[in-house]
Amino acid sequence: MAPNKLVGLKYAGIFKVTKVTTDPNSGEVKEVFCEYLEDCKEKPKAFLNWVSVKESVNCEVRLYDLLFTEYDPNKRGDEWLSALNKNSLTIVKNAKMNKNLLGSKILDRF
Repeated sequence: MAPNKLVGLKYAGIFKVTKVTTDPNSGEVKEVFCEYLEDCKEKPKAFLNWVSVKESVNCEVRLYDLLFTEYDPNKRGDEWLSALNKNSLTIVKNAKMNKNLLGSKILDRF
């Protein structure tokens, strides 16, 4: 989400962010103001799914990126390990998920 950009909110429609307020000291986002675009013909780049505070619980999320920093790490010969992407895995400890997902098994997909 970004000011003056379109975003789809899953099951709700398309919105445009009109204003964002932040904490002056930390820069943390405090409020996001949006306009609902009922008859919008333009397709947003992404659709978001949201979880309400009442329906959410903390979880650990693992975000994966490319394993290597270049297309063909073999070009480095014996130094191919130097092409590993140090940011290929990001772990978010306090992400939020819908409480209905509690009890899910490893490798379940949603």
